[in-house]
Amino acid sequence: MTPIEDWEISGYLDGELPAGRREEVRRAIAETDRLHHEYVQIAAFDAELKALAEATAFSPYISLPARAATNRLRVFQLACGLVFLRVVLKLLPSALSVALGIVLMAALLVWGIQYLLRLAEEDCGQIAGAAAADSR
Repeated sequence: MTPIEDWEISGYLDGELPAGRREEVRRAIAETDRLHHEYVQIAAFDAELKALAEATAFSPYISLPARAATNRLRVFQLACGLVFLRVVLKLLPSALSVALGIVLMAALLVWGIQYLLRLAEEDCGQIAGAAAADSR
């Protein structure tokens, strides 16, 4: 029989050894006190790590208020309208189209930045509220 390496005990515990080698390691652990002691230590450490991993695992809870969903729908509708307006502007004469396009893009940029800032403030408020509720 080939000598048993330390990593093979861990592999045996995890079920990663080939069938023939698994049987040899099982017999060696049963027959040798030193290997049995190492196996017990590794098994205990493995169980402790699994328990710690289970304790730290979590499923995040996320809920969007109905108002946020409605706002996002309005944003989508507005974006579709602006795309349609942009297509119409493309069909207009060149100088008028460029001037209206610049005004439209500037207005859209300003509105979009304001909207994103407002959403970020609402999200920060919700996160702070949730953190305060969790700390109680």
